[in-house]
Amino acid sequence: MPSHPQRIFVTGMGAVTPLGFSVAETWRGLLAGTSAITPLDLFDLGGISCTQAGQIRNFTPPAVITAAGACNRATGFAAAACIEALAQSQRSNLKSQISNSPVALVTATNFGAMDHGENALMGTGTACRAPATAARDLAAGITADLLAAALDLTGPRATITLSCAAGAAGLAY
Repeated sequence: MPSHPQRIFVTGMGAVTPLGFSVAETWRGLLAGTSAITPLDLFDLGGISCTQAGQIRNFTPPAVITAAGACNRATGFAAAACIEALAQSQRSNLKSQISNSPVALVTATNFGAMDHGENALMGTGTACRAPATAARDLAAGITADLLAAALDLTGPRATITLSCAAGAAGLAY
């Protein structure tokens, strides 16, 4: 054990939320008191009584993640947030700068890519992979693996899954 604790610095942040697709857009929406709660329409509600929530609409995932073969919504959101955080860290040329030094990646999630994985297991919907391989998207850690591969993040990675507390736990980790 080191004689003094190792210091870790957060050098960038990224966000994809119903209020916006960046930290700045999300912050502006929060300060303005904007509500992102709308009727749920991304999937069949099956008669549940809760019919409104925050949904992310009209989002296009970054090309680097779709080129790597990741086509589920959760990984697209995570990729955009990760790219924004890396850009804030003044790492604009991702491939050359990151490959020279390991960068740790911690993802925090509630369920992972449920929409894609569930469709594969049920045999419904349209998956961009064969159903057998799309079912792997149910594993919470797949997003970190896909991000690391697409962005050449060679450092350690971890996935924290603690429902609503996942984000706070990921930061603490």
